[in-house]
Parts: sequence; C-alpha cells; structure tokens
Amino acid sequence: MINLLKNVTLLTLLLLAGCSNVDDANHHHSHHYEPEGLYQEDYSSFYYYLYEGYLGLAKQEDNENDVDDFELFSDKAQRVKDGRIVDPQHLNMRRIPEKHVQELREARQRLLTAFYQGSKEKQPKESAYAQVMFDCWMQEQEENFQQHDIDVCKSQFYDALALLSPAPLNPAPEVIAKNAPEQPCACDKQPVLPPEPKKAPVNPPVFIIYFDFDKDNLTSKAIATINEIKQANETWQPSRIILSGHTDLAGLNTYNEGLSNRRVENVKNGLILTGIDASKIEFNWLGERHPAIKTPDGKRKAENRRVEVHLEL
Repeated sequence: MINLLKNVTLLTLLLLAGCSNVDDANHHHSHHYEPEGLYQEDYSSFYYYLYEGYLGLAKQEDNENDVDDFELFSDKAQRVKDGRIVDPQHLNMRRIPEKHVQELREARQRLLTAFYQGSKEKQPKESAYAQVMFDCWMQEQEENFQQHDIDVCKSQFYDALALLSPAPLNPAPEVIAKNAPEQPCACDKQPVLPPEPKKAPVNPPVFIIYFDFDKDNLTSKAIATINEIKQANETWQPSRIILSGHTDLAGLNTYNEGLSNRRVENVKNGLILTGIDASKIEFNWLGERHPAIKTPDGKRKAENRRVEVHLEL
C-alpha cells in the first residue's frame, strides 16, 4: 500500500504509481504550476494539504495527457489557493457507471459527516488526503477501464476515511460496589418501549432543465421546472443546491463551454428569483464533456442540452 500520508508533497505521485508510463524526459509540459509551499505560513492546515493534493492530481493527469481532468484539478487547486470552499466532487459532475453510484454516494456522505464532526481541524492532513482520494476514485471510476487505478484510489480513500471515524461511544461498564445496599425492585413499573425506528429518508428528486439548440433562455417548461424546484426546496430544506450546465456535441468546445455557463447562470438566477437563498446554490459548467447520451462529435441531441439540479441534504 502506498502511504502518502507520511509526506503530503508526495501527493504529486498520487498513489497512481504505475498508472503513468509517460517518459517525463520526453514529455514537454506547456502548463504552469504554482510552486509548492503555498501555505508555508500555515503548513499544518487542511487547505495547505488540499492544495498540494489537487496540484498533484493535476500533474498526474497532465502526464497522462488528460486535458479535461488536468483543468478540473488545476481549477480546484486554484480555488483552494483563492480561499474558496472546495468540496469533494459531486456525483453529477461525472458519468459514473450505475452499479457504482450508490457506493460513491455513501462514501461521499461519510466523508462529509467526518468533516462536520471536525476532522478538518483535528486531522487536517488525513482529511485533505481523503478528499483528494475520493476525487481520484471518482475520476478513475468514470473512465472505468483501469481497475488497478480504481482500486488504488478507492482503497487509499477508505484507509484515510478510517482514520477520521470517531470511536464508538460505548457506555462504561457499571461497577457495583460490594456491600452496596440493594436497589429497589422495578418489577412493577411499566416497561419503557423503545422508540419506533425512523424510516430511511427518500432521496430528493433530481431535476433536469432542457434548452433549445444553441439557446440559453428559459422556456415556459423550464420555468415550470424551476417552480417545482422551489417547492422541493421548501419540502426538503437541502443544505445545498448543485447545478451543472451541459451542451450537446454540436459546435466548438470553447463555444459550448460558454453556452453551458450561460445556461447554468440563467437557471441560478431563476431559482434566486423564486426566493431561494443564493448562498446555498453551487454551480459548474461542463460544456460537452459529460453528455447524458453519448453521440458522435458534432451531432445535435436534445437530451444533452440541459442543466441538472441536485438537492443535497
């Protein structure tokens, strides 16, 4: 097992040892990296380790000529550097094979629970490492063809997560002193029935808002969906509402990036106009990188022109 927890700067290897067979001597990088030691004044902080981890992932993906994921992890590192909150990647940002979705969803929720219980402050290195490894697992699981790489990222995530899990709060065994006076019998008291177990909550629905070809305006059907999201927000009281904008594969990549950005901005503004708190809305735009239905490049597809809306409890 690769133990990168000993030195976070080794996260640049990112446990994918053996994943990359690129000869660095022959690989000429055109990308600029920030120097290490961004947070030297606070080298023990969660954000220092998180920055180093995402920087390492970006370098690894650059070595493998994976431009999309290089840009994704570089952007995450930059956002950490800028002092912004950067969460573990949400599942709607990747096209994960259906049979792996539930495990990843539960793993992400366990990580967020550990963060909520204070692991970022108590165990900053391990917490950051777990988040980086979760995103690594997500990235490899989406590609879904290098099982070794998937297993490494996944096992490293669970190893780090295990270090964050608090010990169970078992009650101390009761000690009865010798010669202690006999306690009165409670035989005549009515037994106290345990509370009925709570039903497992049903996940809130996922909403999808569709757009006409090469358009970013909200149709009447889109506005109706936004009103449904408003009602769902009142019902579920989610902690966050996550939007992701998409296009089909017709047109240039750079143009579609901007188009997906405009679409998600319009949905965000529509939600705010209904009274939803802007601070709970998070959004990203992915252009044509994650189509709902795979098509040849250049092909129009209505199902791919969309903004997905996830309510996270």
